[in-house]
Amino acid sequence: MIGVENNAIVEKGKEYLSQVLLHLVDLNETELADLLKEFHPKSYKKKAILVQQGKVTPLTFFVIKGCFRLYFNEDGKELTGSIATENEFLSSHESFFFQLPSSYEIEAILGRIILDMNGSSTIEFNGSSAQVIPTIYGSGGDAFNYINLKVNNSYGTSPQLTMDGAVMVSGNLDMTNGILTSTTADRMFV
Repeated sequence: MIGVENNAIVEKGKEYLSQVLLHLVDLNETELADLLKEFHPKSYKKKAILVQQGKVTPLTFFVIKGCFRLYFNEDGKELTGSIATENEFLSSHESFFFQLPSSYEIEAILGRIILDMNGSSTIEFNGSSAQVIPTIYGSGGDAFNYINLKVNNSYGTSPQLTMDGAVMVSGNLDMTNGILTSTTADRMFV
């Protein structure tokens, strides 16, 4: 549980997370607010395991305070893959994006406060203006995997949504309203 004294730290972390998200993808105020609601503050003690190797943990983390280690346990040896400190993301990508067992563990080195987001969430594109379904970091490279994607855009001019690269939906795709455009290079896989 996050104590009252840490509320200011959490709010400052959410402000920085907002800046990071706006740098990565084009979001309006409503979309940003909806996305931020998906991140929940948690506190971890030193040596706490956030992700276990071989287990599915569909969470991604944004570190507000503290230091976290991603490591492999191979033949009884711990091999550190990376370290995440304040204002960095940390995740077992195969668990978060594809619900596969993690190939590594994530441990709190200096446990403190983190924001986590459940990978089974639904991302919604609602609105009355043209929107872009972003791919990872807006790169247009590898397909970005949405677990659940809902499209309900009432913008008067077609297309209402444009894909910024290949997009994969591994859960539910709910297209209520709006026209989605793509190219032969920017495809959607469902």
